[in-house]
Amino acid sequence: MPISFDQLNNWKSHSSKMLLSRSAELKLIDERVSAYTKTRSLQALVHLAWSVVYWHRSKSDWLDSNRSSAMVDLVNLIKQESRLLWPDVGGYIFNALYTTNEATSLESRPGQWLKENVLNVSGASDDGAEEFYLNLDSGDPIYEGGDVPARATIFSGPPLYQLKPGANRAHAGGKITRPCINIKMHTDIGRDSAAAEIKRKLIPLTGNFMTTGMINGCTFVIDHTNPGRLFATHIKPVGQSAEELQDLVAACFDLRNVIVFGQRDYGASEQVAIIGTTFGSWNIFAQLSPRGGRGNRDRDFGVTRVIRLYPR
Repeated sequence: MPISFDQLNNWKSHSSKMLLSRSAELKLIDERVSAYTKTRSLQALVHLAWSVVYWHRSKSDWLDSNRSSAMVDLVNLIKQESRLLWPDVGGYIFNALYTTNEATSLESRPGQWLKENVLNVSGASDDGAEEFYLNLDSGDPIYEGGDVPARATIFSGPPLYQLKPGANRAHAGGKITRPCINIKMHTDIGRDSAAAEIKRKLIPLTGNFMTTGMINGCTFVIDHTNPGRLFATHIKPVGQSAEELQDLVAACFDLRNVIVFGQRDYGASEQVAIIGTTFGSWNIFAQLSPRGGRGNRDRDFGVTRVIRLYPR
């Protein structure tokens, strides 16, 4: 039976199992539950939620553990309390906490992070400054916004992270704290477009973090003629094949100073996430993964490879 705040004082008996000792992770939850009953504050709630995350990480499938019923009750109570004390996050408190650390890792070591985690990017509709938030789509109901059902199951397979612009984020996630720039996907370049029209799509990379919507047959351009001031753009094929678009764009530039990354550089069954960060100079990476996203998670879902686009 679900527990309420007033029943938290009985947490130990609610979660006890005959002949089973309490692990170090569970004892930390006990401490944080006790602290929260004494001080019903957001800080105490966050500490309690973190202790559940630590316990959760120690289990291969927490919903199959001996104390799963009690933990489901506690998780749901924490989500309910979060809706009261942290309304901007609400039931996504576990997602918000988990992805805050992951967002920091993505910012600080993008190349390595992209090798370890599959990323899907929803680009913003305009070029320029934008806020981005990282969310976890793991198939685990603890990270979703609603309460965990009594007989929930976990979708097996690698987790999928979603990077979304602030205006479009579906729920709270870890914020990219460095100033971000979004590269818009342009859909108005056809087979008869002039070189000058294509070059006008380039915008200077400002801020300290760059991304764009997923590359699926598109061409991404990096102009590094002046290494201290890069320009980039993202163009979708319209009225031409992906290969034709890449060739059209490549013909417009001196390829000694411009990178034209397109369908000839990744497979027809692959999609590409592009992330750039700067710590004095830009480093831009492309992560290749099978198209189909979460639908592929029980088959060939995963990171195919990560390419450093710039510098080469």
